[in-house]
Amino acid sequence: MLLKGRSNLRALRIFFLIATVGGVFKINGAEAAKPDNAPIYDGGSPAAAENAIQTSDSSDSPGIKRRLIFNDSQLTLQFCQLLKAGKTEEARKLVADKKNNLSERRNAVVLRSFFLNAIRFHSAELIETLINSGLRPSDQTTRILLLKYALWQRDCAIADQLRANSFETDLYADVALGLADKLKLALKDTAAVRIRDENERTLLHWAALTGRSDLLKMLLEAGASVDDDTTSGDTAEKHYYLSPLEVAVSLGHKNTCKLLLAKGANPNGRPGDIERPLTIAAKLSNGSLVQSLLKAGADVDAKDGDGKLPIELTDSESIKALLRTKQ
Repeated sequence: MLLKGRSNLRALRIFFLIATVGGVFKINGAEAAKPDNAPIYDGGSPAAAENAIQTSDSSDSPGIKRRLIFNDSQLTLQFCQLLKAGKTEEARKLVADKKNNLSERRNAVVLRSFFLNAIRFHSAELIETLINSGLRPSDQTTRILLLKYALWQRDCAIADQLRANSFETDLYADVALGLADKLKLALKDTAAVRIRDENERTLLHWAALTGRSDLLKMLLEAGASVDDDTTSGDTAEKHYYLSPLEVAVSLGHKNTCKLLLAKGANPNGRPGDIERPLTIAAKLSNGSLVQSLLKAGADVDAKDGDGKLPIELTDSESIKALLRTKQ
């Protein structure tokens, strides 16, 4: 009985280790939606992968399973380090050397991480190496997620590269690709404006990502919530992602911002948001968007989640002067 109990405990530990390693690779578009100097929200983003991987050695799960998981994690970490150092050729060689390892079904999460980080670092060369090595993910859901991550990173070249190699799309990706006919068909179901992807984003978020005013208008006319206010309902208090307006601001889509504001988007963001539209625009030193938001009624004294005012987040003297006139 004691041995059986230990065996069960060992299996449970292995399960949680696998869940931890697998869970860190959830794709978070809130990070991908913004330039490097814009706010980053971490809800399981690629940036979280390294910390989780480094702590995997603390597991005391014994036996061969532990070694396999640990080795796979170290392989992922090595790949990330090469990418961060700009050592593309070394990373390609690592893929070639570990091809057989990566092709095994048990390493599906590791292979997904390789693709994910190649996309994160905008390395079309490594995507090509992975695909030419026969390492295209076998799971359709994974292929769709990776393609969507490339779109959310605004890397259209890699997105096209993946599509050319039979990486499928879903409705969210179709909206990001500007496929109006597919959206129009989907909107025949009135519930379509309320559906959410794996990161709680709506179709309106994906339309804001592309800056496609025609798709935004279609969604809003179909009843989509312009702010996607999540202070009530099943998604209450889930503010780690950006609102549609904040997505548009973070990407500098001036016309999209004006449209959303004209349709009633709150220029001060939603209750509980970590960032506000004006703080994002100020941090990016985008004077045009700052002016649009101020004209719509944005509060210059509204602080972000870190207690910072918009005027404290910009390096532009002209924007600082503009903000002072509104204080």
